[in-house]
Amino acid sequence: GSKKVDKSIMSPGVLNAKKELNFSKVNSNNDLIKFKKDLQNLRKFVEKNFQYVEKNFAGKVREVYYNKKSKLEIKTAQSDVQISSEKLISSFLENEDAANSMFVEKIIEIEGVIKNITFINDRYSILLNGESNFSCVMCDMQPSQYSEIEPLKIGQPIVLKGVFKGFLMDAIFLDCIIIKSNGNE
Repeated sequence: GSKKVDKSIMSPGVLNAKKELNFSKVNSNNDLIKFKKDLQNLRKFVEKNFQYVEKNFAGKVREVYYNKKSKLEIKTAQSDVQISSEKLISSFLENEDAANSMFVEKIIEIEGVIKNITFINDRYSILLNGESNFSCVMCDMQPSQYSEIEPLKIGQPIVLKGVFKGFLMDAIFLDCIIIKSNGNE
């Protein structure tokens, strides 16, 4: 047989809301007025605590997930580390724990050679060569950089700056900007 599944809205704010609306019987005019007021309060709560994102749902989820640390301005923020893409990847292959503590959540200027440029889900990413063909540095670019990405070519040296998030098979950077390409600042 089938089981009854309770479904709820997937939001802690709604899930933990103090008031519950009672949709059962509305007996009198006073009950109707109170029920209408409760609905209006619920509407105000939703309007105050939620943002209507329409077709940009994935973008907003990405924003919330990736920008937990706080929205800092990469362009003006001081770099914590300057390193080449090959050195970054080799440090993870040699000692992942030490590399995690040195690099994760840091603002890093990463220098390398462009392996590929992708445009997926309305986002540009620049992939830099790693130590081998198996690993690379993947840099998710800020939308403000898109016009500067167009003229870039595979095989070109480049310096990018972004927040390093971690290493799986590739090193992942988010919120990246171009610092230098073809010797131009």
